[in-house]
Amino acid sequence: MLGLRDASRREIDLTKVWADSYYKPGSFPVYSWMNNGCCMRNVESEKRSPVVVALLVLLGFQALSGIGGGVYLVADPSGAAIGFPEGMLDGAVFKDYLIPGLILLLVLGVFPTVVTLAVWRRQAWAWFGSGATGIALVIWILVEILIVGYMPDPPLQAIYGPVGALILLLTLHRSTRMYLGQRAEG
Repeated sequence: MLGLRDASRREIDLTKVWADSYYKPGSFPVYSWMNNGCCMRNVESEKRSPVVVALLVLLGFQALSGIGGGVYLVADPSGAAIGFPEGMLDGAVFKDYLIPGLILLLVLGVFPTVVTLAVWRRQAWAWFGSGATGIALVIWILVEILIVGYMPDPPLQAIYGPVGALILLLTLHRSTRMYLGQRAEG
């Protein structure tokens, strides 16, 4: 038996792992010692699939948008610099856009920037960060619609709601999970 020991000191039969791997002609199974154990990945999962590239583009787009919008709202909490009408926050929890601007800057700007770099570098936590970014963006848009209502002009809610959903769907895609070292069952 050709074997190795994994992180929990169990013997792993490499001949069985080879037979059980996702072997395809031209690819070679490789060990990834991530997530408290080992899982098999093909060399094909080492490449960035179109799904992972699309995820990186959407995360980068969200990062730039969140930083830009957050900086504008923190610099001018009245919202006039962006063109928000006066009285839009009447009856809302916030009297001005300072707190929403800080949330936008940090949660939907700086955090997605870090997550984009983590996905690029294949950090172990990037999968969770990417999913958290998608969920945070969808929640942001839903809360915004509840507080100020749906605004068709400019169609920011109609753009960023689907962007958040797409980030979440692309994060859950099998090729993204394999690329980031997650178990890709199902």
